[in-house]
Amino acid sequence: PVDVEFLDLPLLTGDEDPTRVQIQSSPLFQVQKISDDLTADPGVLQAGETLRYTIRVKNVGSDNATDARLRDAIPVGTRYVAGSTTLNGSAVPDLAGGVAPLSAGIALAAPEDPTPGVMRANASPTANNVAVVTFDVVVDDNAVDGTVISNQGFVSALDGGVVDVPSDDPATPILNDPTRDIVGNLPLL
Repeated sequence: PVDVEFLDLPLLTGDEDPTRVQIQSSPLFQVQKISDDLTADPGVLQAGETLRYTIRVKNVGSDNATDARLRDAIPVGTRYVAGSTTLNGSAVPDLAGGVAPLSAGIALAAPEDPTPGVMRANASPTANNVAVVTFDVVVDDNAVDGTVISNQGFVSALDGGVVDVPSDDPATPILNDPTRDIVGNLPLL
């Protein structure tokens, strides 16, 4: 928040006290998440195949974020590929035991400023204030055709008052929906 003070007008009686108006500013995140089947036939996801999730986070708000974090659980019906998480193309170390770092949350940063948690506000489509996170999972070997693999990440910046902004699958018209994949050659209804 920023306080703006308007001074009194000397010719107006009773206007001796300044008027204060508080202008609110805060980060606002656009979080998009897609999945890619990394097999020879990416049109049909099968049991035992690998999915790569790509999450793009952009601060389109009116204030910079200083503590932006992404949290994402590994989807049911899959297992995490150890060592596969990256932030802007650089490896993010796994937690103890090969656990996905996103399960506890990671600090975000755009390539323009690698300071952990810092995400500059700029809604321009050409701005380089986008953090890109990827990670891989393998679909369970015993997953039957029709199994829906659903996954969604959440971005927070508590200093900016932002809590759990959900990722959105840009391939659907529904806002803030999880990214879904179906095992087998079946439609998603």
